[in-house]
Amino acid sequence: MFGHKVDWLEKKLEEVKEKKKEEQIGVARMQEVEETLTKCSDVKALLEKEEAKVLAVRAPALTLDDAL
Repeated sequence: MFGHKVDWLEKKLEEVKEKKKEEQIGVARMQEVEETLTKCSDVKALLEKEEAKVLAVRAPALTLDDAL
């Protein structure tokens, strides 16, 4: 009778340990993805800044004739 309960408790303990391990792996993956996303956001902002510079250079300069 007690042997069965001990076996059951050991099985439950292993299940809890496995779930905890999976949780830790998931949290680590989430942190990696968040870091990658932050880096991508930084790169996107840099790209947008450079695009704005290029567009400003490409824009034709206004002349007095354009204003009249």
